[in-house]
Amino acid sequence: MSELYQLETDFRAVNCGMCYVLKLDSGELVVLDGGYFAPGQAEALHAFFEKLCPGGIRIRAWMFSHAHQDHIGAFINYLRLYPKERIDCVYYAFQPMDFSGVSGDWRASDPATFKEFYAALSERQPRLNEHSFTTGETLDFDEARFEVLYTYRDAEEPITNFNDNSTVLMLTCRGTRVLLPGDAAAVAARFLMKKPEKLSCDVVQVSHHGFNGLPLEVYRAAGAHTALWPTPAYEMEPNARREANAYLLKSAQTVLAAYGTACLSLPYEKGSFRIFPRIFPDKEQNG
Repeated sequence: MSELYQLETDFRAVNCGMCYVLKLDSGELVVLDGGYFAPGQAEALHAFFEKLCPGGIRIRAWMFSHAHQDHIGAFINYLRLYPKERIDCVYYAFQPMDFSGVSGDWRASDPATFKEFYAALSERQPRLNEHSFTTGETLDFDEARFEVLYTYRDAEEPITNFNDNSTVLMLTCRGTRVLLPGDAAAVAARFLMKKPEKLSCDVVQVSHHGFNGLPLEVYRAAGAHTALWPTPAYEMEPNARREANAYLLKSAQTVLAAYGTACLSLPYEKGSFRIFPRIFPDKEQNG
């Protein structure tokens, strides 16, 4: 049975972070993002992969929404801690950037982290296969299909919010549709709403952790009955008043990453998710 996991991440160091894992019938994995570079995050990922793949880890695809620290930081550490684990290909569409003036510790800024992502890929020998997302393409992994709905190249105006560089994906698996927008915001939304029928889904990942992400109209077009929130519990109350969030909290079942890692068996029936025991304490429990 195919399974989609919303992974718990360590929200003590940062109030965001995101990682999703799809386990295929074959036992192979497709990963989206990974979380922040907090100590122990990459190790927690590896331990989780080992539980899912007791016969040996095989990551069929590791995908990335965009190059913010809380989405790619754990992957950088993972590559260096586990250089021999099998990753067939990495998938991303990162905007061009001049790194000539970027220096210093990669944990100190987003541009330095962005640069370090490429450095970590280049260190891996033999080099990992890489694929650049293109809007409209479909990527098939056995019973699962990912369709690319938007990349930064589709922006019809200057991108001033880095989050609008997020690639937006639609996963279809066993008849269940899951919209995965990363941190996409207003510029991406204007492109997506040209074809609102393509947004229809059963499950939606809440953009930008429930901060200022996609507007209400996108979630209305999606019409999902379940909302995956890659969000700590302590951010829910202050963000619940946002128009899009208020709509989701009323219209869809909430699955919060702070509850613990959630498993959705595919095809997915509303309310049938399972929660694993928490690994990381929430911020309140850390004092």
